[in-house]
Amino acid sequence: MVNSTAFSRIIPLAFTVALLVLGGMVLLIHDRSEHAVQEILGRELTTQSVAATGALEQARAQGATVDAMAIMLRRLRDTGHLGSVQVVGKAGLILIAGDGETPSGTPVAATSATPELVARVLAGETRVDEEVVLLDEPFRRIYLPIHVDGQIWGVLVSEAHDSAADGLAALHWPLWSGLVAAIIAATALAGALFVAVRTTAIAQTALARQQQFIVAGTLAASIAHEVRNPLQMILAAIQMLERQSDPIERAELAATIAEEVRRADDQLDAFLDLARDTPLRHDRTDLGALMTRTVNLLHGRAAQAQVQILVDQPASPVIAMVDARRIGQALINLGLNAVQALESAHRPGTIYVALTCDPLRREACFVVTDDGPGIPAPLREAALDPFVSTRPDGTGLGLPQAKRAAERHGGRLELAASPQGGTRVTLILPLGSDGACAS
Repeated sequence: MVNSTAFSRIIPLAFTVALLVLGGMVLLIHDRSEHAVQEILGRELTTQSVAATGALEQARAQGATVDAMAIMLRRLRDTGHLGSVQVVGKAGLILIAGDGETPSGTPVAATSATPELVARVLAGETRVDEEVVLLDEPFRRIYLPIHVDGQIWGVLVSEAHDSAADGLAALHWPLWSGLVAAIIAATALAGALFVAVRTTAIAQTALARQQQFIVAGTLAASIAHEVRNPLQMILAAIQMLERQSDPIERAELAATIAEEVRRADDQLDAFLDLARDTPLRHDRTDLGALMTRTVNLLHGRAAQAQVQILVDQPASPVIAMVDARRIGQALINLGLNAVQALESAHRPGTIYVALTCDPLRREACFVVTDDGPGIPAPLREAALDPFVSTRPDGTGLGLPQAKRAAERHGGRLELAASPQGGTRVTLILPLGSDGACAS
């Protein structure tokens, strides 16, 4: 079942995790986009500046005039949409101006180049970048050395409007849109999870209610099955009592009737214990004596069905730590199943009840074998499930209850065909810490 406390924590947790994941993805994409915009917008000015430096170096080496190189810079400024481009000499004077107006020899102005940065390039730095603000507008500058005959002849200063800010501002709308979409998606995910968990809780409640009805039906059928068996044996004993004149035999039959009444009462107590989930009561039990008592209870019902019960007792006592009442009831169920199987065949038959012990494996085995019609092979495995019976009037609870008793003791129940053609059921029990048997 879905825990209500856990359920109340699932939805906020799912929303938070989904929001963190989706929001983190949006922020990561935005950050990568910013880097891409800055790199792309800055790469254009760099490319133009490097190309101009190479062209100037080649023109200077070929003896081009200052006016010719000024025309080259002017074209570069116009085609590259640069704010300014000029060559500054070692003395801090403009050698070549790309505006076509500033004469050579003019001291460099702070608005077009920074003397300290020019000096750094002249001192050997291969490139210097600068970000400046002119009339409240952002600009980028690049300082590159111009080499002639292996010596620095001048410094190319290229300046262009920095459009990175505009490009980054354009990313704000996708950023906020992505974050809003992340919130919506996280809310939708949490809502879907809420619906799924709520639907699961409703389905579990319905299933639990259905299981309660099934358990109630199973319990009712089990009570009817377990009380019917003692009643049948009581009826058989009463019928024999009516025909019996020997006082001793009549006393034994009366004792049988009393024992069956007590057994029916024990069965009702056992079902109440089951409803209360009462644990097993493990006591040192002589399994041979328990088998003898069980067979004695079955004799009257077996005689009524013209069935003979043969018992094979071990030579030495077999002691195990078991709940004697539950194991005794399991043996009665196995014995009655065999009697009823032979009775349904409408012929006399024989039941063989044996007790064996394996001291090495520390296990005891009750083996109940009959020479009746047996259980068809396809039904043997299903016969251990409740309500599966080969008889029209059977409840199909005898074998399942015996199997449950064995498993609750840490044992098992095995079903097979008998050499006589009927059924052989083996109830295997561990001896327990205080159990004992001879080899």
